[in-house]
Amino acid sequence: MKVCSMISGRYSSLIILVAGILLFSCSKVTPAGFWVDYKEEYLIESENDQGPWGGHRALYWRADFKYTFRPAEVIDFAAENGWQITDSIFFP
Repeated sequence: MKVCSMISGRYSSLIILVAGILLFSCSKVTPAGFWVDYKEEYLIESENDQGPWGGHRALYWRADFKYTFRPAEVIDFAAENGWQITDSIFFP
């Protein structure tokens, strides 16, 4: 019993830290991780580099037909996954 309390007292913070790192670095919980599930059949490339001081995620979809990706559908998918549109810009 004494050994267990020593281990849990000394290493509990370290165990929590390591578990958190593993949880968030190896799953879709990472920022924007849900986008890999959006129209997977059109996803050509997915780049994910979440380093210890921040990172980036880049996804590239390609479709042969116009209107495969509708803006309203993209916005709805983002909203379903906790994102909120705050501004928009129109590019002619």
